[in-house]
Amino acid sequence: MKKLLIGINFVLTAIIIFMILMFNNAASPYYHAKVEATNFARKHANLVEQEDFYWYSDSEGSYLTVTGQNGDQASIIVLIRQSDGAIMVLDQAETVSQEAITAQMIEDIAPAQILNYRMGIIEQNIPIWEVTYKKSNGSLGYYIASLETGAWLRTIDGL
Repeated sequence: MKKLLIGINFVLTAIIIFMILMFNNAASPYYHAKVEATNFARKHANLVEQEDFYWYSDSEGSYLTVTGQNGDQASIIVLIRQSDGAIMVLDQAETVSQEAITAQMIEDIAPAQILNYRMGIIEQNIPIWEVTYKKSNGSLGYYIASLETGAWLRTIDGL
């Protein structure tokens, strides 16, 4: 009986260690990108304190976005094109907040559930909010609006 308990303990320990390693491997690209983007923003945009991080991808490429405070204590948004490090720095006070986009989206399309938010850049160098949502029928969609004005740009629906 004692050998059986030791064997079960060993197997459970091995399973727990395996699960921890799998989680770390799965989360590693996200955390690596977050650290790299934050360090890049510190160096190239005078970011002093990081608040949020977003990772946006589309057919045009990927963008890493860091929000936070700069050396003058102004709230900034730093959008970094992942392929070449080109950056766009916006004054957060001159952009539309996540709360405002949420209210606008609820009024426009009334999603059943909002899944997540991303900031990025689309064609013609337009900074955007991309909001992923679920409809009452279970389908997914993307609501895309201008980060600077809040103007609706497009909806990708029925996924």
